Amino acid sequence: MHFVSSNVGPDRAAPADGTLDFTFDRLLLPVTVTRQSVTLRQTGVDTLPSPVVIYDPVLRTVSLSSPDPLRATWLVPGQEYSVTLGSAGLRAFDGAPLANPTVVSFGVTEPVGSVRPSRVVFCVEVLPLLQARCGTCHGSAPTPAGLVLATSAGVLGALGRVASGANTGPMGGGASAPGVVFGVDMALIDPGGPGTSWLMYKLLLGARESGTLSDDERSRLGELVLGDGMPPGAPGLTAEELERVRRWIAEGAQVETFPEESRYTLRDGHRMYCSPSGGQHARANAVGALALASDPAASEVG
Repeated sequence: MHFVSSNVGPDRAAPADGTLDFTFDRLLLPVTVTRQSVTLRQTGVDTLPSPVVIYDPVLRTVSLSSPDPLRATWLVPGQEYSVTLGSAGLRAFDGAPLANPTVVSFGVTEPVGSVRPSRVVFCVEVLPLLQARCGTCHGSAPTPAGLVLATSAGVLGALGRVASGANTGPMGGGASAPGVVFGVDMALIDPGGPGTSWLMYKLLLGARESGTLSDDERSRLGELVLGDGMPPGAPGLTAEELERVRRWIAEGAQVETFPEESRYTLRDGHRMYCSPSGGQHARANAVGALALASDPAASEVG
């Protein structure tokens, strides 16, 4: 496994409110992505607050960000920092070590007012995608492995449940903590953990768009994630669609299940609801914030 690139370096400073991204050529073993294997240091300072460490299996990127969700600025302008990669056991998903532990040094500039992207809305951005791309096989029970992805109730049932293909360890019902053996007792969807979600890897196996997985990496992954990629025999998800699912899982895999008669207003200016049975409907609305709304007279278009 090799370190490929970073958004910081000796000639590329980081804004004080920025995120530090480090990209690898292979999928990582999630349990080895820690603050000890990706270590941030500030020159002349012995102790730093521990940054948030996030692994993105779609982009094969490890990101470091502010340890305080209420404070975007976390680095000190004018100071020098370094990140050491791989000194404490960072490994690929099949156990291969980082070929050459690397130190990336960089300076810090003034904050730029970084704006975090809005949260992924399940009913608008994820459920319709799952219905369209996975609904043929996983539309309604009975389905392969008992997995229903075409309704919000079905997706709720997948949260934290061990994937049938991963059920080779002692748990046999609920997912275990990420282990040193990739895939054993892995949850279908692990809220907050796209790197420990079986569904994410099944979708990656099915993706054929350039830049997703090399043929060699897909073959290695297929030895540990059993069965066909998703969706089988059809074009896989695009890189943008994969990243959308990854973000939704990373943000906690929140699933809205409003009663059929409920209405709520979305950020993009559409009034929608998402029923447990999987329906979603929308109408134009000028309000741009996410908020519960009561509008019995609202007309929906599906």
